[in-house]
Amino acid sequence: MNMTASSCTITALVSDHPLVHMLREHLASIKSSKPAIGIFEAGVVHAMLVGRRFGVVSTGTGMKNTLIAGMRAFMGANSERFAGVVTSGLGVVELREGDRSRVEALMKSTSAKAAGNGADVLILGCAGMAGMEELVKEGVREATLGEVQVVDGAKAGVEILAGLARIGRS
Repeated sequence: MNMTASSCTITALVSDHPLVHMLREHLASIKSSKPAIGIFEAGVVHAMLVGRRFGVVSTGTGMKNTLIAGMRAFMGANSERFAGVVTSGLGVVELREGDRSRVEALMKSTSAKAAGNGADVLILGCAGMAGMEELVKEGVREATLGEVQVVDGAKAGVEILAGLARIGRS
């Protein structure tokens, strides 16, 4: 396998962002078969493959409706498999630089609410949440809601693109 830095494109934007569509249009216009994916799409695809119902745990409340609309656009309709978006109210910078006890408490309670909506898979709805998988699982466990799988869309995107490159898509 000969993967180069230009074998594929991933965008670290957790939404149905126009940049992903623009990249695909550009690649098509230059007759490239190289794939482009956003971490939003990668997270949804991964979640749908590993669970029955999935939800998104996100940051500020302003993203909620954007994520819901993006989910409809990506899936082509509403779906019973989508358990919704729950936001923590945290800012992106606050995830890394804010008061740890506050961040942890809000991430745990947000995760528990998302699982309480019937999700058995939770997608991290912000690239700044990378590495918080265990914290999300802990919040669900502490709320006695069982176990959930947690999907980091960036990791999922890298694996999807690597797989496409390995089978010769790029």
